Amino acid sequence: EFTWRNGNGLASRLDRFFGNVDILVRFQLSIVNGLSRPFFDHTPLVWDSGEETLAGTYFKLKRSWLTEPGFYQMICSWWRANKVQGSATVRLSTKLAGLRAILKEYGSAVTLVREQRRREALSRIQELDSKEAAGTLSEDEQADRKMWQGVVLDEDLKQETDWRERSRPLWLK
Repeated sequence: EFTWRNGNGLASRLDRFFGNVDILVRFQLSIVNGLSRPFFDHTPLVWDSGEETLAGTYFKLKRSWLTEPGFYQMICSWWRANKVQGSATVRLSTKLAGLRAILKEYGSAVTLVREQRRREALSRIQELDSKEAAGTLSEDEQADRKMWQGVVLDEDLKQETDWRERSRPLWLK
């Protein structure tokens, strides 16, 4: 597959990935993948070592969740609906523990929806790229591509926010 294309139908294999025998011996399960190119004329190449990394299991509220529609209403309605008996300290700690469980489920659901939304947008962009490689795109198709690129950009920005937040405590450790 070509790694570079321009709008005039030109294509080439410009991008390369370099390695050596020591790396291949150390990382025998490694692979190089070409990612989709929703915005640029070059195909990004990514090296995967094939080794799994262990992620921390601590819980933290992610700032990007605050941008999701209905987040505040969900939290407020849950907080009001959850009636707990006991002293103020007991009520607060019980509600916070329950809220943590709710937010963990919410975070998993948000991640899944975002991944599906991004995958769909990338697939639509890839369809349009294939169509463009065979000929030219109409104005409507070019507008669709820009709309799907906006979806990918929005999801990437949210994911970048999550990665930035996650990198800070890992860097401190």
